[in-house]
Amino acid sequence: MSLFMKRVPKKKRRSQTRLGTTNEAEAAVFQFTFERVQFDWKSKLERIPGVIIAGALCYVLIYFFTDYRFFVYQATITGHDRISAREVYEHSGMEGESIFFLNRAQIRERLEELPDIKTTSITLQLPANVKIDIVERNPVFIWQAGQTVYWVDDEGVIIEPRGEPLDTVTFLEIDGPSRHSGERIQPEILQAARILQDWLPQEQFIQWSQSQGISFLHPDGYPVYLGQPDDLPRKLTTLHALTESFAKKGTRPEFVDMRFAGRPYYR
Repeated sequence: MSLFMKRVPKKKRRSQTRLGTTNEAEAAVFQFTFERVQFDWKSKLERIPGVIIAGALCYVLIYFFTDYRFFVYQATITGHDRISAREVYEHSGMEGESIFFLNRAQIRERLEELPDIKTTSITLQLPANVKIDIVERNPVFIWQAGQTVYWVDDEGVIIEPRGEPLDTVTFLEIDGPSRHSGERIQPEILQAARILQDWLPQEQFIQWSQSQGISFLHPDGYPVYLGQPDDLPRKLTTLHALTESFAKKGTRPEFVDMRFAGRPYYR
């Protein structure tokens, strides 16, 4: 009896089937090649001047922003009379600051917060030169509320008295609100002050009341009530005519009431 053995092909592994490989002979062959790399010295050399320039600029910037000679520690201040240069400099807020970081608009804004300063001009020059030219407010009359005395400039701004006393008219506020430096008085009061200074230059004290208006003591000794500032030139014209009439007749009234224009009353 003879036996026959049938050769069965070997079954492929699942991993080889899935990867598409059957044996080592069918594996991919990798080839390595070596090529000579050429270094482009010419392009590198062309970049050197740019690198040098960039480095020099960095050095200059560091020098400008760190060297003490570019920091402000003093200033030239002109135009001041009543306010001191030290006060102006300290309020400017630029002590120890680099001149490259100073903002003239901000300095001007800070300085003009001071009631005594009307306008300012700022000039900056290297290395650290600063010039500040100021225009002070010009007081034109005195404003007294209770025991507190202020000055008022030609724009109606209240400022603190500084320096020599003013030889001008004083407004005595009878019943008004409290005032403070930097505040502006009412435009109608400012206009009335200008008119009264022109019409009554000899008067040194004029009273102001929120409810009763303007009044003053006439040189002949009787009070005059002008009332609110409206129609003030007409009231003063009438008062001038009455004063001449009193002088001719030898009349000395107890008071003169001019609060209603065109209808003066006296007794």
